Amino acid sequence: MARKKSFTAGFITIAALAAVGLALQLTIGPLDWAVLHWPKNAMALTAFITALAIVSIWRENCRAIRWMASLDAAVPSLLATGAVTIIYGITGNPSTISNWSFVLIYAFMTTSLGLTCIKRLNFKLRNIPFLLNHIGLFTVLVCAALGSADREELKMAVSKEHPQWHAIDDSGFGYTPGFALRLDNFSEEKFISDLTVYKPDADPFKIKVSVNHPHTLDGWKIYQSGYDSYGDGDVSILSLVLDPWLPAVYAGIFMLIAGAVTLLLTKKTSRK
Repeated sequence: MARKKSFTAGFITIAALAAVGLALQLTIGPLDWAVLHWPKNAMALTAFITALAIVSIWRENCRAIRWMASLDAAVPSLLATGAVTIIYGITGNPSTISNWSFVLIYAFMTTSLGLTCIKRLNFKLRNIPFLLNHIGLFTVLVCAALGSADREELKMAVSKEHPQWHAIDDSGFGYTPGFALRLDNFSEEKFISDLTVYKPDADPFKIKVSVNHPHTLDGWKIYQSGYDSYGDGDVSILSLVLDPWLPAVYAGIFMLIAGAVTLLLTKKTSRK
């Protein structure tokens, strides 16, 4: 009965956060993640982890903090975040992740997860799988959210006529990524672009880009996005993606995998 009431408190909290988020959405508009660009996102992450550590000091003397670090808070927040994520995946509406209701519920979930990690922060062998899984998930969630402020995605149309130095974003603004690309050849059968790269202080060199095999250049991942043919000229459409927080997200994913493997190994060892 106590557990049921505690879960109910979690869902009531989620509903309250959704209501506050709706009020913020109607008054100040959606959250602009771009305001948290580097180094503000790094400062926010440092402040968030520091706050979690400080709050955890009072965990034993504060029922609310103990509840936040329990399944009773984690399960409702995970269900709510999962539901919103599914809606986002179905609708494909990018404004979903800028909605204040989603942001507040997401923050509630990561706070609960962070407090849980600190509560179980000991390095006994039987606790290692738990730490790897939970710290890995915390890393993925927090770095994916804060890193979105630094993520850039551009489109570049390259042809055989001349090197292309400019790319555009979704709003049509032009950018110079620091290098130029010229199309040497495009294979319609394999959907592969052979390109020449031009940089201000380097000799030109060749690269190859295909749909499932992007090329990394100066931090940018270059993807084959499309192709157009105008008369005798070919134009290859490329996507340029810069995501400096992606290695941190990958690190979190590797921790999740390591946690799953370690859990299996420890279970096999305990059965012997």
